[in-house]
Amino acid sequence: MRKNSFSINLDFFTSHLKDIEATAQRIKETGFDGILFYLDIKRLAQNQIGKVHAAMRNNGLVIHQLHSPWPNLGSFNSRERNAAIATCQRWLDHALAMDAQTFVIHPGGLEEDCIAAIDKVMEFNIHSLEKIAAGAAGTNLKIAVENVCACGKNEKPRRRFGTEPAHLANLMKKLCRRRFGICLDTSHALSARVSAEDFILQIQDRLITTHLHDTTGHYDEHLLPGGGIIPWQKFLSTLKAARYHGPLVLEISPAIGGNPREKCALLKQTLKFLKNQSC
Repeated sequence: MRKNSFSINLDFFTSHLKDIEATAQRIKETGFDGILFYLDIKRLAQNQIGKVHAAMRNNGLVIHQLHSPWPNLGSFNSRERNAAIATCQRWLDHALAMDAQTFVIHPGGLEEDCIAAIDKVMEFNIHSLEKIAAGAAGTNLKIAVENVCACGKNEKPRRRFGTEPAHLANLMKKLCRRRFGICLDTSHALSARVSAEDFILQIQDRLITTHLHDTTGHYDEHLLPGGGIIPWQKFLSTLKAARYHGPLVLEISPAIGGNPREKCALLKQTLKFLKNQSC
């Protein structure tokens, strides 16, 4: 039976790259197979991006994901939409340079636009995503469209494009299967009042990667799995039944834990917890 690999967001440990080699060693020693990369690339020189790639490779780690910023790819304003496409194209270039397996991107679409003309929002997203994907032609890079958070703390859910599984399922019908898939974010699903298990059932044939984190309510907290209300045994069983063999990527708040030793101890406990839940 194929086992899922585990990954952790690099910025859980560090927001800069001066100690990237030591950070890579800690990640490997903690039991992870790879990383999710998201830092402010505008402040990074090309050689620094190369250092991340080299440090991961030297320690036997995979860059499972490079995460794009969140510009509005579904904007009704063509100038804003074109700027959003250009931003994501630059990040896709970095994903290729770092030999990332997957480029994660959020769809665009404001609540008022979705209510008024969701078909138009869908059209704009398809056009934007296809233009971005052109930069990966001839490569093995996958592009994963992530479900969107519907609300913050003490807010009512908003109908942004990408909050509902039907949005992403319909989007995938228009996008090339060889290039595009879906990234399921557990807490984002819950924010839309959809269980992660129900989300899986509706998008399972296009699910290629994940963002796992917990919450104490229906909003985005980026807690360690087991620290909130998500039923992890049920979620992992649903993934297994869907024959999902992709990475289990933790996306955890850097504010959790203290020094690197404490963070490593927490992650080891979390890995043990998730493996026990999946038995």
